[in-house]
Amino acid sequence: MGVNEDVNVYNPRNIEGVTTIENYNVDYIHDDTAPANIRKVYSWTIETSEMTEKCLRFYTSHHYVDVFIDGELVYSIHTDEDNMFGDSISSVWTNVHLYPKDEGKEIRVILTPVYDSVINNSVEFVYGTLYEMLLQELKAELIDMSLAVLAIIVGVIILGYHVYAYFSKNFKNINALYLGIVSMILGVWRLMDLRFTSMLFDNFLAMGYVANGLLFLICPPIIFHFKTDLKEKETKVLDFVLFVSISVAVYAFGCQVLGIADLRANLYLTHIVMILTIVAIVLNIIQYKDYFIRKDFIHPTLIMVISLTAGTLLDLLLFYTTNDTVGMVFTLSAFLLHALYQFYNNIREMNYKANVDPLTGLMNKRRWESLLKSTKSDKPIGIVVIDINNLKYINDTFGHEAGDVIIYRLAHIMKSILPLHCHVCRWGGDEFVIMMEDCTQETIDKYVHNIQAGVDTYNRLKKPQSISFATGSAITSEFKKITLSELFKIADERMLENKKEWKLQQKS
Repeated sequence: MGVNEDVNVYNPRNIEGVTTIENYNVDYIHDDTAPANIRKVYSWTIETSEMTEKCLRFYTSHHYVDVFIDGELVYSIHTDEDNMFGDSISSVWTNVHLYPKDEGKEIRVILTPVYDSVINNSVEFVYGTLYEMLLQELKAELIDMSLAVLAIIVGVIILGYHVYAYFSKNFKNINALYLGIVSMILGVWRLMDLRFTSMLFDNFLAMGYVANGLLFLICPPIIFHFKTDLKEKETKVLDFVLFVSISVAVYAFGCQVLGIADLRANLYLTHIVMILTIVAIVLNIIQYKDYFIRKDFIHPTLIMVISLTAGTLLDLLLFYTTNDTVGMVFTLSAFLLHALYQFYNNIREMNYKANVDPLTGLMNKRRWESLLKSTKSDKPIGIVVIDINNLKYINDTFGHEAGDVIIYRLAHIMKSILPLHCHVCRWGGDEFVIMMEDCTQETIDKYVHNIQAGVDTYNRLKKPQSISFATGSAITSEFKKITLSELFKIADERMLENKKEWKLQQKS
């Protein structure tokens, strides 16, 4: 506001808007030589041409176009007889330049539908400059374009992140990787299918085939995503639908390459596969309902299925009602929400696995070493080392599962006794470390005593294997200047001395 406070703008001429042609005649002419046996003829008279140069523009899907001015052919678009990509020219903007000398002349537009399904498609004829029409389409499709671009960006991020994590061996869960693929497919499909995008590029034929072709590839990664989520559970119905979806894609692309039928002509097949995919996923959810719906927890995949089902059915209803893809944003919106949520969960899980011991739920050695380097405080910091006695004997005699029970129980006792501000780590197989900030030696002794009391209570329950541990501690206030790594070593040495005393007691 401050920058523009003293700025005056003088603009007596507003940008002229797009003028829609409303008064025209339309005739349907039967023609056995036409692909759908019919041609639509639109005609009107050019009443005024106030600018030195204007354009007549209109958008058609799967129509041949011929434009005449006073009987003279000024524009035509058809496929060649030897066109390997089939009969359709996909969706295209027709652009016809008009001049002042054309005023009062008759315009006749002949549209020849390629498919029966597009015969009743409505066409809007407009006058205006390219800039005006671009602006109009951008406003009309801004939401669609924003979602498409966002889907591509999300797909690139998910794919890049998971490929890096997978090959760096930090994370082996590729569940969200499939979501990245689907996000890319949906985003590129939607972008290639927009009217605004087709105004920017001349190769509209390639754009149309890319858009239609991608729809045949969307179901397999969705199925793989769901199968990965179910892990090793039986998925015969999903496997069958996966086979059908791949077969339909191969069939559709084969028909396209061999010139038997366009992708657009077989588009209904991929819609059937989409519905079959939804049905198969729903059946698996019913089969494994206890996995997806638990007490106080609803699996995120269930939310995805509900939202995607609603979105897909709404989009298909819109498509078959209007025979147009404009406004088909429900599926894309629902998927984006789930993809972002699933990606967040995968990052959180990746971080959890990188820093947490899976058996005990405590921080692991990697996280502990990072904590030693990053923790700085002017107040006393104490470190306690706890090592389970005789764990090797338990593992050798009763098996490693019995040893894991001992490790888990001791970890559980420590977590239930120590306050939240204490950092507890499983350092090795049978060794634990605890960091306490702003503490005294009395505080450390109290917590160690409470842990021993918890262990004694557990042992009194007459478990097959009792718990015994050695401990050592050190606190920064004992020393003038010491690093936490050095403090940890001192605590570990004191634990080893305590373990030697315990072993001597056992011999005596």
